[in-house]
Amino acid sequence: ASFPMRLHAMLWNCLPLLCLVQPALGGPTVLEPDFELVSFTPEDGNTLSGRQALTVVYSLAVLPLGADLGDGPLPEEYVPFILEGSEVPGRLHWVSSSIARFDPSVDWPTDLKELIVTFNSALKSVSGKTLTKAPKRHSFSTHPLDYWVRRVHSKMLAELTGNTWSSDLEEQKFIPKGAHECPSDARVLVTFNGPVVLQRFIKDPSMFELRTGLLQQFAVKSVAPCEGEAATPLRLELGEPAAVNESRCLEVTLPELETGEEYVLGLRPGARYHPFAGPFRGKSKIRLTGLRPFRFNFLKRRYGKEFFKIYLRHGLQGANRSLDHLQHAFSVTSIADGQVLEHQLSLPHKATLKLKVHDLEPEQQYLIRVSPTSPVFDGTGLPLEASEVRLTMSTLPGVFLAPQPPNPSLWAASCADRFLPSDLPATFPILQRRPPPMMLGRNVDPDAALQAFVCPITSTEELGDFLSFFFSPAKADDSIPGPCARRSAKAYPGVVLGSSKREVRYSEVPLSFQASRLLFMEYTCVGEKVGVHCPVERPSNRARFLNAASFHALTAFAGPRGAPSEALHSSVVVSVHGIADHEPIAGHEVEVWEIPSARWERGRSVQPPAKRTASARTNSEGRAQVALEESAGQYDKGYVVVVRDPQTGEILLGDLLRMGRAGASRTWEQTLAAALRLSITTDRAVYAPGDGLGFMGVVAAVGAICPGKKPGNICSPAATSGAGAASVLVAEIIWK
Repeated sequence: ASFPMRLHAMLWNCLPLLCLVQPALGGPTVLEPDFELVSFTPEDGNTLSGRQALTVVYSLAVLPLGADLGDGPLPEEYVPFILEGSEVPGRLHWVSSSIARFDPSVDWPTDLKELIVTFNSALKSVSGKTLTKAPKRHSFSTHPLDYWVRRVHSKMLAELTGNTWSSDLEEQKFIPKGAHECPSDARVLVTFNGPVVLQRFIKDPSMFELRTGLLQQFAVKSVAPCEGEAATPLRLELGEPAAVNESRCLEVTLPELETGEEYVLGLRPGARYHPFAGPFRGKSKIRLTGLRPFRFNFLKRRYGKEFFKIYLRHGLQGANRSLDHLQHAFSVTSIADGQVLEHQLSLPHKATLKLKVHDLEPEQQYLIRVSPTSPVFDGTGLPLEASEVRLTMSTLPGVFLAPQPPNPSLWAASCADRFLPSDLPATFPILQRRPPPMMLGRNVDPDAALQAFVCPITSTEELGDFLSFFFSPAKADDSIPGPCARRSAKAYPGVVLGSSKREVRYSEVPLSFQASRLLFMEYTCVGEKVGVHCPVERPSNRARFLNAASFHALTAFAGPRGAPSEALHSSVVVSVHGIADHEPIAGHEVEVWEIPSARWERGRSVQPPAKRTASARTNSEGRAQVALEESAGQYDKGYVVVVRDPQTGEILLGDLLRMGRAGASRTWEQTLAAALRLSITTDRAVYAPGDGLGFMGVVAAVGAICPGKKPGNICSPAATSGAGAASVLVAEIIWK
């Protein structure tokens, strides 16, 4: 290398040496910055909570590398700051050579108003520098102590009301408002947002103050820990044994409080409830009162039923006799014409009074008045007070009503409303309401009419269109014609339901069951424009099947023999029997229709078409097994079993089945036993006052020989005399 290059290299190598020897010559270190406090967190004026640490960061190292100061207090020359205003235990330590932190060993206590952090201005860096600027003091505080009522316990009222009493029930309906009811045996559970020392309250219960509105002061009876909550040991110094116990819940017992009087329970100002916390400076108050008066309050709401439940907050004294007196104390009057309506009171529960009123009309107002004519007392001995309320009945939405057959013989299936062949309804009732103009929404044609269409389904070949529409999301839009409305109006005339200006309209759609005993009913908005809605409220269920076959089918999924427990079912097992004689039926055609789940396409939900996947015929025992196509998406499909009598043409539409996982099939009986069910329903969905209530149940049981030897007894396959002799029996149970 040339001489200039060698000289440059020699000078470059000497630079570090010059920098290192410069301090020895007495001059300043030009590469080391000033010694300053870089940051302190949290910021000045913040409110401390939890176990938030105090952290200081310096620009230069204070602690020499490798220094070990131990776990005890820091030497005075290494203390970065001191904390004044509280004796909160914790550890002040260096986490690096230039970062120190104070970690409290407990949550920051409440009610600390002035926590002052003063920095050590004599602190020096490792290089011997002092702080160029004395840091300003930082001031912090903590949240004030807050408390509230978690619960009020009363053994007396719990027994009188069957464990349903609540201290704050209807608190806004009585005077004083918003107060917790406290009977003579009340135990008030008070919860705090921070810990308090239990021993201080036990030693001095006067830390709780109980005052009235006239500032009259009472002493609480006792203070104890809340039942089921263990107090936490508190150590005043790190490593020392626990001195006291702290808790966040205290149970306070009170003197007997007067009915209707307002009391305020609070902590005495300046109370020292914790050794680390400041004097109490919060503003929390708990409002209490004695027993609420025996008066019925009625919540403001719109009622849509013919019965109302009224809460008995203290039970009823002498229930039977008091109920008779209450019957005469209640009256229900129509505000429109002053007519007094018939009513009936019952006591279904210790704390519930049930009022049933007949002949209520939608959107009408009624006055319920309670005027005791004979003494009536609640469970605590308080007399009944007079009260009254106005009730506004709800409007009736548009709904399909269940037809009323001659006998209570209707039961509901997943896909079809079922009737016995001997009890076919002649009409199907529909109730509608015309909403106010502002609730009609967009795209409404005031001249359009809602029209009901009824189509007989004479062959299973037609089922595809009807099943696809029935399960389609598009069914919810009555502006889209369904398969029945798309047929010829001459062949299947519809019945006009809408366009009336009346608020409520009742219509009846005539029905005519043909040989198939299967009808499809839908309603569609019909107008001059396509895709418009009618000016009436639409029923939530727009379409339905009506079925009246003379036989019934029990269906179940079955897996292949020897399949693992997580295997998919691979076939449907069907057992067909007569409704009248319960005998198995041979030779009936069984079809399985696949209903795919809707999928999302181009921003809307689309229903893929239903398709027939398999068919079979019932054997001499009335049974058939139909194999299903194996596919990865079997969980996303539904299946509907359809059974047809080839001689009469009757069609039975079964339930929608969803496939799941189950073990492999063992026998026919075991497979069908897993699908047994009891169905109990009413004969109608809506009743008029005075109508009889009818129930019907369908019970399916396996085994020709069951206990009692009567059809309909529930028995397991193990209870039968032999698997070969077992059969499926179905019984109908009718109550009136």
